[in-house]
Order: sequence, then structure tokens, then C-alpha cells
Amino acid sequence: MAQKSGFTPFQRLARSFLKHSLTPGLIKGFNNLLSRIIRKACGISDLSYLELKLRHHSVNRS
Repeated sequence: MAQKSGFTPFQRLARSFLKHSLTPGLIKGFNNLLSRIIRKACGISDLSYLELKLRHHSVNRS
């Protein structure tokens, strides 16, 4: 389906799912983690700090 779409970002995403054996459960869990971090970060005005927090949590979960 992704290959037939002709939409390059969608095709790259599908290839990375296959390459890294990502399951929908892992993706959903990580998205949930991201949403919780962003919700906690309501007062953060510096996006680089938010990116740092996201990277920190993603490395610790691996």
C-alpha cells in the first residue's frame, strides 16, 4: 500500500517499520509517552529543551 501511494515520506516510514520491526503497540506506547511529556511541559518556551527531554526519555526506554 505504501509503495503504491507514491508519497515518499509514507514509503520511507513503511520501510523503517519493516527494517526495525516496529509494531503498532510500540509506536502507540511511544506516542503516549510523548504526549505525557508534552503535557507536563506546558510552561516550557524553549523547544530545544523540550527536544532534549524527549531524547532523554526515548533513550532510557530503549
